Amino acid sequence: MQAAFAAILSDIFDMKTAQCHTYVRYIGHFIEAMNRVRQFRKQKQLSQQALADLVEVSRQTVNMIENQDYNPTLSLCIRLAKALDTDLNALFWEEEDEQIQP
Repeated sequence: MQAAFAAILSDIFDMKTAQCHTYVRYIGHFIEAMNRVRQFRKQKQLSQQALADLVEVSRQTVNMIENQDYNPTLSLCIRLAKALDTDLNALFWEEEDEQIQP
């Protein structure tokens, strides 16, 4: 799938294939990092509704955050991190040594 996406980028932006693969890896790592809300919620054995109740939003909002369909405010990010007993870096950003730069 990454190869197919890289080929599409190459066609659209007239980029070299190797450069496209770098961007695809970077995008993949970003999406993976954003999915940590679900990962931390499951580790705490919380349902979406239970987490929503803790941070005072709807279950649908938690679902949209986990699926990258909604960008939470900083205030909500902080409440999520507290409810999940973690910090913002662990929840929303990767460690520096894991990052791939385009």
